[in-house]
Amino acid sequence: MAQQATPVRAARLGRVFGTEPTAVSGVVLLLPGGEETSVRRPSPMLAAASVRALGRRLARTGAAEGLAVHVVHYRYRGWNGSEAHPARDAAWAADEVVRRYGDVPVCLAGVDMGGR
Repeated sequence: MAQQATPVRAARLGRVFGTEPTAVSGVVLLLPGGEETSVRRPSPMLAAASVRALGRRLARTGAAEGLAVHVVHYRYRGWNGSEAHPARDAAWAADEVVRRYGDVPVCLAGVDMGGR
């Protein structure tokens, strides 16, 4: 019987809210809430739902200025003590924004656990 490797979990950026600006001048990363301890994979739909209204409003308000708004999809549902998985995922997301858009201002907006 062939063995399969366990897939490595990776954080990811959700699609940009609204229309992606042709020239991005700044980015808001929305950091959804979660649980204190959980190694379960978070539901992308539930994570986005907690920040969807804020994301739409920010995208609409900042569209003319080239603002891009993304939700950060975490690897794990929980903070998990000293592992602080969401903090590491947020740091990765900030680096990914610089890779994608260049040296632009990045704002982190967290809800619940995402604001830790």
